[in-house]
Parts: sequence; structure tokens; C-alpha cells
Amino acid sequence: MTALQYIKTTQRTDQKITIYTYSKITIDKLWNVKIHTYLIEESRRKIIEMNTANWEVKLCWVKAHAGIMGNELADTLAKKTAKNESLTEEYNRIPKSVVTRELEEESVRKWQRNWTQTTKGSTTKEYFPSVEERLKMKLNLTQKFTAIVTGHGKTKAYLHRFKIIEDPT
Repeated sequence: MTALQYIKTTQRTDQKITIYTYSKITIDKLWNVKIHTYLIEESRRKIIEMNTANWEVKLCWVKAHAGIMGNELADTLAKKTAKNESLTEEYNRIPKSVVTRELEEESVRKWQRNWTQTTKGSTTKEYFPSVEERLKMKLNLTQKFTAIVTGHGKTKAYLHRFKIIEDPT
């Protein structure tokens, strides 16, 4: 996007530009009309704006770290710029996916605190002491499975009948 802003302000006789990138996913997202993230929409808007002003804008994928001089120079400049703390941020929006992930992580932490502190569900806690680990498991939840891990149903009576446990309650 910064490249488009810079090119638009330069005085050139020919109005043809090719932007080379090793981010194939970015090029794919730009052409996918179902994707509407802020940066993609802004980039599309700038390309359309430039096309309207008779610019011909092409995007071209190049292989990363393949020794292509312009690409290697761009990598070096990008790394140098990223380390420069005196520059202001050009992009200050947080992607929805980051917010969603952080909310999910905080929810799991809160759930774990509540799970650890409660006196209820002691049988289930024996099977699943960690909420996070339980959420990672792919389980086929059936009535029988639920009866076993919650200690409900006739499970304890069954175990008592076969003298596996002493108390059926």
C-alpha cells in the first residue's frame, strides 16, 4: 500500500508500474472478492484510484530469498525500517482474528480459574483437570461418556457391584 502511495505522488512520464512481492497470499486475497479485510480493501481502493487516473498497475509474484536483487534490497530496507522506533505506525488497526484469539484465550483462563476454584465436578476434574487441554481433545460426546466423566447415572453402583469401589454413592 505504501508503494502505491509513493508511486502516485511521483512525476513519471509513463504510468505503468509493476509491484513485485513474494507474498502470493496477498495477491490471491486482492483478487478474491470474498475477502474484505481493511488492508486488502484499502489496497484495492488505491489500485482502482490509480487505474481511474490512467495508471496501469500490475502485481507480480517473485520467489522469496532467491537472490533477486530488488527483492533482497526490499527485505533489507523492510528489516531496517521495522527496527526504527522513531517511525510512526502506518497501520494501527488490529485484525479481527487477533481480537478473537485474545478473547478466546482470556475466556479459557477465566474458565480455568473458575474450574480450579469450584468444589463441584470433582469426578470430571479427575478426567479433565485442564480446560485448555480438554478443549484440544476431539471427543465423541455420548450419554454414556457424559455419565462416566460426571459420575452421574448408575456408574458408581455398577463399580460397587463388582467391588471396584466401596461406596456406591
